[in-house]
Parts: sequence; structure tokens; C-alpha cells
Amino acid sequence: NIDESVRRLGGFVEALLSLAKLEAGRMQVAPVSIDLHCKATAIAGNLESLLMAKRLRVDLRDATTDARVRDDEKMVEQILTNLLSNAIKFSPEGASITVALTDDEILARVEGQTVPTAFMATVAAYGDHVALRSMVGDGWRQLTFNQYAEQVATAAAGLRAVGVGKGDRVVIMMRNIPEFHIVDLATTFLGATPISIYNSSSPDQVAYLVGDCAAKVAVVEGEGFASRFRAVRDQLPALESLVMLNDADADAVAWDAFMAHDPLDLTVEVNNASPEDLATVIYTSGTTGNPKGVMLSHLNIVWTGESLRETFPFPETAGVRVMSYLPMAHIAERMTSQ
Repeated sequence: NIDESVRRLGGFVEALLSLAKLEAGRMQVAPVSIDLHCKATAIAGNLESLLMAKRLRVDLRDATTDARVRDDEKMVEQILTNLLSNAIKFSPEGASITVALTDDEILARVEGQTVPTAFMATVAAYGDHVALRSMVGDGWRQLTFNQYAEQVATAAAGLRAVGVGKGDRVVIMMRNIPEFHIVDLATTFLGATPISIYNSSSPDQVAYLVGDCAAKVAVVEGEGFASRFRAVRDQLPALESLVMLNDADADAVAWDAFMAHDPLDLTVEVNNASPEDLATVIYTSGTTGNPKGVMLSHLNIVWTGESLRETFPFPETAGVRVMSYLPMAHIAERMTSQ
């Protein structure tokens, strides 16, 4: 309902104005005028993110008495532009907000993109920047995007060596560690589908989840997870290989052997996936019965990623640090930390 959406958005703007009108010195902010062009669905979809702006505390100083006002205005403009997914003009005389980012505009931005192409673009732009950090003992291990890509290329070769190809499913059961992201991305470069399941899954739940998605390969962190697969292996006829990061036995592929292959050329493998291909399956918690698998295409992922960038309260994401703490089977964690 467009009227209801506009009414709710208007309520948000009123709340925003109550903050923006905070003043120091003689500066006053005139009422905001809204030029609304976006669809009702786009408005409603952004409302949760828009409410983040209620936490802003804007300290506005008079330009004639404090030169910092220009920096303050720039900061406010950048933050609100991203939070509102819009273009905003801010001045002592007034402010105008245009909410104009539609579904079609986001689709145009991500046309033809997949998870692998987005990753390759990031590597090209930020190759020397740190991509992943993890605590090892008392110190930090880190990988740049270039190093990350090298690891992905090697893991993709390992997956291909155990028979993974386009359309196959790979189940991952790991904690929040760099190897999760390496295997996750490597799978997509082969045109296959990575599926993360909750680390709390019991053997029976593993049997259901891995059987439901017909996974060909499982990559797990250690024996604590591997034992749950072994307990139900006879119920998983499609599962051909089990790869273990730690403590692999004779029935599993050890991580060192898995990563011993010559890396694939990602500039070639990037073409294995298309926007309509299945990028991942997210399983629900199963509170109303067996978990349901939510099938997400590459287009779904890159569209959501681009939308998410628009809601971040900072204009440039490069160099921003994000703490990974939700389970990797949770779509919020997959979208933000990947």
C-alpha cells in the first residue's frame, strides 16, 4: 500500500528532523522536503535500515563561527545518503531528500554479475588490502585479497579433484574461520553450490540436510563435526567425499592433500556461474518441522549485496572492519562477512 508506506516514511523523516534540528550557535535546519520516486516495496524494504538513523546525534555549528560545520555537513550528507539509499542536499537554508533507488536501478547496477565476478572485481580493486583476519594463538593471521584469491584458486582445484563440477552441492560445516570463506567461494567458481549447515546439527539433522540438498562433497573442520557425518553415512548415497581440515583419517581427504593441487585460473573459472544459477541454499531453523531450503541465485546475492551497501552508514566500505560472530549458516553472516 503506497499510502501506508509513505505515511510510515513520513513518520521516520519527522523523527530524523527532530535530531537534525539540534543546533549550536545560530544555525537552524529548515524542514526537509521529499521528492519520492521509489516503489512502495522499496520504501517498505528500507524502513528497518532507515530507523538506524534515529541513533544519529548531529552536532551542527554555525559556519560563521566554526569552520568545522562544513566537515559536519559533509559527514551528515554522506551518512544519510547511504542510510536512505538516496541523494541528499544539505545546507543551512534547508535540506532535500530524494528517495529514488528502485529495484530496476539496482538490477541495472548488478546486471550480469555473479558471486565470482564480484569477488574478482574486489580483488582487482583492493588486491593488497587485508581481506580476512583470524586469531591464531596469541597473534593475528591475515590474508590480503590477492592471497585470498590464491587460496580460493587452490581450493577450487582441490574440489575439482574430488569430483565437484557445475551443478553439484558442497556442504560446509565449520566455525567462523578463513577456510570457510575459501571453500565457500571456491565452490562457486566451479559453478557448484556451497551450503553451510549449523554446527549444532545432530547426526539425524545432518542426514536430513545433506540428503535434502544431495551434497556430493562435505568439507568439515574436524572430528567433532566429521563424526556426525560418519554416523549417518549409509543414509547419504550422494555423498562421495569428506574433506577434513584437522585430524583426517584414512576415510577422509586431509586438508593438506586437498590444497596440494596446482591452483586453477580464476579468470577462466569465473565464467562457470551465471546470474540465474543457484548460489547457495539457506536452511531455516526447523522450528515448524524439518528445515526448509531457501534457494538463492547469484542474482539474489549480488542484488542484496548492492542494496546492503546502500544502507551502510558510511560511504566507502574499503578498509571497514566487520566482526564475524553469527553462525556461517545464517544468511546475515554470509552476506555481511563475505
